[in-house]
Amino acid sequence: MSTIMLNTVALQEAYENNELLSDLFNYFYEERTNNYKETMRKQLGKQLSRYTGRKIGQSEMRKLFKTLEELECGHYTQGRYARIVWSAPMLEIATCAVGQQRVPIECKDNFESNVEEMLLHRLNLRNDFEFSIELPVDLTSSESWRLGHLSKGLAHNPSSLNKKVEFYELPLREGVQIKFGVPNNLTFAEAERLDSFFIALPIEDDDYACEEEGF
Repeated sequence: MSTIMLNTVALQEAYENNELLSDLFNYFYEERTNNYKETMRKQLGKQLSRYTGRKIGQSEMRKLFKTLEELECGHYTQGRYARIVWSAPMLEIATCAVGQQRVPIECKDNFESNVEEMLLHRLNLRNDFEFSIELPVDLTSSESWRLGHLSKGLAHNPSSLNKKVEFYELPLREGVQIKFGVPNNLTFAEAERLDSFFIALPIEDDDYACEEEGF
């Protein structure tokens, strides 16, 4: 275990003068209970959007993560899975900014692993069958396309009225395994509905296509 000294003066000044940074630390301080070693930028943007009640785009989140890095709160890694690796427990950093705490912060080696936030989605596929699936809150268009394509591959011309449900598992992304069930006599029309259902799920980032700096 090591001890670091944050620049609390700069941290608290930024908290007072940067609205989004203030929202972030208030969110950590009021609603979060676990420290994570790293936080995904896209996932945090969606969480902050729900917390503040307004759409926060990834251009704002890039600026926020750069500010956090400048304040020595963590190391910002850009790219497809942009994230910040915290230099100290994130909740203690928030407490330092919000609570006017001016003490050294212990940087623990046993942070909890980051866990994907999941949402439960439902669709009334038939009068007597509700389709349900848990997916990451930051589901991408390519991932939803894969799910829709898979559902089409499960359809066939049913030869019986057997209502047995078949369950399938799919590695959606690194560290995320999903499971869902569909009737074993899934029709082509129902598969098309599932495809449309999956396509409608992702919430596109306003500038996701311009992920790298300089665009």
